[in-house]
Amino acid sequence: MFLGTYNHSIDSKGRLIVPAKFRAELGKEFFVTRGLNGCLNVYPMEAWKEVTAKLKTIPMTDVNGRKFMKFLIAGASGGEIDSQGRISLAPNQKEYANISKDVAIVGNIDYFEIWDKEKWEEFDGENVDMVTEDPSMFANLGI
Repeated sequence: MFLGTYNHSIDSKGRLIVPAKFRAELGKEFFVTRGLNGCLNVYPMEAWKEVTAKLKTIPMTDVNGRKFMKFLIAGASGGEIDSQGRISLAPNQKEYANISKDVAIVGNIDYFEIWDKEKWEEFDGENVDMVTEDPSMFANLGI
């Protein structure tokens, strides 16, 4: 399970060290794709298979569903962890997420996200404010 937030930097070759706690969960093969809110999503192979299985069920007539599928699939690339625990991000992925150097790696249960660090701090601050100001809006979650 991917939990927590870790700060790292991308090297000049576009490689990023995956936190040690995430490496075993990620496995040797994974997929990186565009995420919502301007971040990147990193899925272990099994989680990616689940995502793509759901995408295959989108009817051809569901225009918005097909657009979302293209958003995920067109921005996706497979990858492997190197011997030093690093993954490589494609230039178009770094550009999409506005990533240049410092990143936040954010656990999201069955996958993790890679954010530009400043963008993450802004998003997280707004998110914390929203949740703590009116927690009743989440009552239907049953948590």
